[in-house]
Amino acid sequence: MLRNGHAAAAPCDCDDLRLGDLARATPSPVWASAAPDPMLARRPGRRVVLARWMGPLLLVVVSACASVRRRPVVTSPHATAPKPAPTAVATPAPPELSFEERLAREVANLRGLPLRRPLVVRRLDEPDFLERIRGQPAAPAAIATYVAFGSMWIDPKGPTATLSSANLGVFDFTTHELLLRRELDEHAARGVLVHEIGHALQDESFGMPPAAEDDRALAIKCLYEGDATLLREIDAGAQEGQSPGDRIAKAIWVVRTNTRELLARSLGVPAEASDHPRFGEMLATYLDGMIFAAALWQNGGFANVDRAYARLPESTEQVLHPEKYVASEAPIVVDAPATPRGHTTLAVGTMGELRTRLLLARCSKTPAVGGWGWGGDRFVVSEGKDKQLALSWRTVWDTEGDAMRFETALRWVSTHCWPSVKRGGWWIGPHESIARAGTRVEVQRGL
Repeated sequence: MLRNGHAAAAPCDCDDLRLGDLARATPSPVWASAAPDPMLARRPGRRVVLARWMGPLLLVVVSACASVRRRPVVTSPHATAPKPAPTAVATPAPPELSFEERLAREVANLRGLPLRRPLVVRRLDEPDFLERIRGQPAAPAAIATYVAFGSMWIDPKGPTATLSSANLGVFDFTTHELLLRRELDEHAARGVLVHEIGHALQDESFGMPPAAEDDRALAIKCLYEGDATLLREIDAGAQEGQSPGDRIAKAIWVVRTNTRELLARSLGVPAEASDHPRFGEMLATYLDGMIFAAALWQNGGFANVDRAYARLPESTEQVLHPEKYVASEAPIVVDAPATPRGHTTLAVGTMGELRTRLLLARCSKTPAVGGWGWGGDRFVVSEGKDKQLALSWRTVWDTEGDAMRFETALRWVSTHCWPSVKRGGWWIGPHESIARAGTRVEVQRGL
């Protein structure tokens, strides 16, 4: 997980979760939001192998390498004749490297990036850890946006306790420190450390994730988290004698053939965290991000992943469809809808393909086929009388068939699970209108 490198509209840091690696199996049912084939939807009676995700979790103690001074050889100032060479005084051996330092060197070698400065690891009690990872309060525009879209809400005081309770480790790009919960034992901590050391290497070679608007910021976070997750999986496979190619192929298969809800539940993520409305978005930065990074890695190793930091993904569409990133297929430019008469504009932004899929998957937990073929979108959230919000959302699709599927899926969501929400003093009513014309679908909500 990374800190201080997230989207303005997604301020919650949810880095290394209570998840294990993809190596060991338990039976489970099927689905993944990023599955490219609708045939991967749930099938009665089908069972797949679900392995522990994201590596064994590790508890680390801060360690520092003590400086070593050589003991000087002193000769008498009164010596008048040459004397036999003094017996060499043994230089004290440098202290043995700590587990964290050894692992940092190992991970840097595996990733092919230099470790230019000592790794700083801080072990904190839970209250101090949660306080350190708490982000800045959400901006009013962000709160209004999540209220307008129904169930994706933000705690105005920062990351919610439910999501923070799932965090085990975080690399802070501002202080260049790796923070871990004190209660983690050494057996559990390797996976967390490998992932966070990956972020430390990103920090040294590529810097903090740059600021960007909503969907592009989420896409960039997918690259950073996906790269670190890919590294973690390759390391976990090496510990079990698996080749990197076999390990990553298995990891991708597990992600694509299991529901995100099931992955979280089976791997011990606290229920209050996995039920959080924004959990799917956060989890996607690991899972879809790993598949994106793996697609680059499979065509040139980590050197090809490195090149993505010089040409960052422009949208979550490019993350979900790596071939569109390779082809530099940018989103379709969409003009923002007009602000309704009598309203004041609070936020203008882009949902993007990933968040659109998550919105459509809200009811059924099945693949969001209505999100396939996303071309571009733009929304406006505005405020009317008595802090009543209105949402105007304009979307463009690759084909008319894609637009029809989205329209059908969104009508189902609006009927069954798009409730009126009130938060931060704002509220939005359940009334909406959906209209399609060719490849365009427009939504008005709350008016």
